[in-house]
Amino acid sequence: MDQRLLLRVVIDEDDIRKLTLNERPDSIEELKRQLSDKLSLQYDFKLQYEDQDFSNALCNLTQITDLPERATLKIIPL
Repeated sequence: MDQRLLLRVVIDEDDIRKLTLNERPDSIEELKRQLSDKLSLQYDFKLQYEDQDFSNALCNLTQITDLPERATLKIIPL
């Protein structure tokens, strides 16, 4: 799947960043690795995204195919 992603990443309420990935990762684990590298995150986390099917309510990201090209992600430290 060759597709650019434009992401708004909520690390915490005072730290929200814009990030562009030139290719869609093949898996959630790969996405997490890229986010860790690009955002210098030194801890394990899970991801939630704003789901358009539910009026942009946050849902756990369990399949990479659920992530739209332009998305808001929230980092949840574990």
